[in-house]
Amino acid sequence: MFYYDRISLLEPTVRIGVQKIKMYDDCALDKLLKIRRYREAGLSVSQIRSIFAGTDEKVILQEVMDRLCAEKSHAEYQIKLVGKMIEGDSHETD
Repeated sequence: MFYYDRISLLEPTVRIGVQKIKMYDDCALDKLLKIRRYREAGLSVSQIRSIFAGTDEKVILQEVMDRLCAEKSHAEYQIKLVGKMIEGDSHETD
């Protein structure tokens, strides 16, 4: 929570006392759960910030899906290549 406060993504509802103890209400905690879920799904902090600022969530999620699919495709290629290298056919890439 400190990190998200520091980057102004999730600010405390109120700060109490001389030590400025941070207090969060249910709305802020719900927002934290959304942040954690977005991060788990692979969204960047800037993408999350955009969603909270009003950018269409589905547009951002589609961008993430496209990126993840490209990463998956590349990882599958690498797995296939390493498998061929293990089998002793390191020159073939198809």
